[in-house]
Amino acid sequence: MSQLIKPLISIGAGPMQLPLIQAARKRGIPVIAVDRSPHPDCSTIGVTTIECSTYDSEKAITLLRKELGEDKPLGLLARTSGPAIMTAGLVCQEFNLTSLSPQLARASFEKSTLRTDCEALGIPVPTGTSFENIHDLTPDWGDLVFKPDISLRGKENVYCPADEIQAGAFFDNAKEESPNRRVEVQQYITGADVGVMVVCCAHKRIHSLFLDEWVTLLEGKFHGVGVAVPSVHEGTKTPKKIISIIDRLLAHWNVTSGIIFFTFRVDSKGTPWLYEVNPGLCGDSIVDLLLPAALGNSYPDLYDVEVSLAAGEKPTLPQEAIENYAVIEGKLLPTHKALHQLCEHTKYNDLIKRLRLFTTLPTKDVQP
Repeated sequence: MSQLIKPLISIGAGPMQLPLIQAARKRGIPVIAVDRSPHPDCSTIGVTTIECSTYDSEKAITLLRKELGEDKPLGLLARTSGPAIMTAGLVCQEFNLTSLSPQLARASFEKSTLRTDCEALGIPVPTGTSFENIHDLTPDWGDLVFKPDISLRGKENVYCPADEIQAGAFFDNAKEESPNRRVEVQQYITGADVGVMVVCCAHKRIHSLFLDEWVTLLEGKFHGVGVAVPSVHEGTKTPKKIISIIDRLLAHWNVTSGIIFFTFRVDSKGTPWLYEVNPGLCGDSIVDLLLPAALGNSYPDLYDVEVSLAAGEKPTLPQEAIENYAVIEGKLLPTHKALHQLCEHTKYNDLIKRLRLFTTLPTKDVQP
């Protein structure tokens, strides 16, 4: 393969990755996409596809090497998670690309790796241990969180069991999901969840945006409810603490460029506990619903921003005021209306109780 413009590699060519691929093609940048079942639109916009599982890093690298020949790719696009994010990191390592740090990929891939990285740096992280067998675990039901060490399905199998019966079933579910058959068991921390989207370019964090992630606990299982901006923690000391943590991790992982999402649980004392990190654009509700409404005409096309970063360019990111908006159960609403909706249903009482540690909520909530 030899052409004037170097190609971007996309790990994945499905519906999630298609907007990134389209953004690259609009710029006239060639794309080589790896996916076992590429989206049909890829062929219509001139994408070179390699039909291979994104989980099979060795085969993907071999086929990419064959397709590229002596050429070097421009960069990498990876809107993905689980084993595919490890493939993305290994592809960057193989072709000497700076689009994704392999160390960051590993911390995103394995919850236990993220925990040990934070512990080594003295960063607050929920105390935890990775287990293969529940019988090795000391019972402390109600104060432990079970999650797959390697998550494939978001929050689907993340739990806080209330008793031994729940614990057995929940542990098995989390173990079954994780490819390494290990369950990360962590201390439960009471507080509210805060997400931070950071943009990095040339080894520097050039932009950060805070949002509240609304997660409720119902019958021992965590459920994602929605997201809101601006965060209730804006104007407090918490954002500074979080940015300090993020900057230390970016340096530790040798991050050069890209968009990265961090998720923290902030306790009643304002201490942020990091429990998740995901490189790339995460969540359609944030990218396609929440931020366009909250930022209005100043909203940058984040798909184009990600392509710019992968191509080694510095994007323009306006610093504009953010309007109060939330997405709740997939529906975009002004934040005050979303909070009223939360307070009208008992299934959100766990979330409401924790949010009240940090902000005033409507009083018309339904008691269980």
